[in-house]
Amino acid sequence: MNLRNLRWTAAATVLAAALATLPLSDARAEIKIGVVDFQQVMHDSSAGKAVQQAVQANDESFRKETTGRREKLQQTEQELVRQRSSLSAEAFAKKREDFLQKAGEFDRDVQAHIKALQQGMDEASRTIQAAAVEIINALAHERQTSMVVNKAQVIFVEPSLDMTSQVIEKLNAKLPSVQVKIPPDKK
Repeated sequence: MNLRNLRWTAAATVLAAALATLPLSDARAEIKIGVVDFQQVMHDSSAGKAVQQAVQANDESFRKETTGRREKLQQTEQELVRQRSSLSAEAFAKKREDFLQKAGEFDRDVQAHIKALQQGMDEASRTIQAAAVEIINALAHERQTSMVVNKAQVIFVEPSLDMTSQVIEKLNAKLPSVQVKIPPDKK
């Protein structure tokens, strides 16, 4: 350790010792903190579960819809590979170009669906979060809490400070479900 680091360490130690001996001011003694596990709220609330179920149902439906197109593309590709030696260079190039165009269109459709689904999920999540924040504000006011932090930002929390279950209970009453709006696929 060089001399400069040693001086900083010594200064920090002296400062920490001095601060530790100071009495807490009345303002600091009155700070009340609450903690909410936002991830758990989004996962365990009725509205959060509704979003998860809607997304899962949409995903399964979309997979069923696209399986036929995907299989047809794979068959077309296999047929193209088999025909390569029997077709002229021009005919093969034309069929290859048609196949690549259909494959690209399929990929664009899949990406557009994923984007639309993500937008629907994001909108539904924002709705849940807005309702949760209103509930958290009301609970903080009731408890005379000065600050509420996300549990993801905390290493340890005294269980009595955790407001998560109350938030979920009140959110379930206020917003039992939320609709995931997904625009229909353009085909």
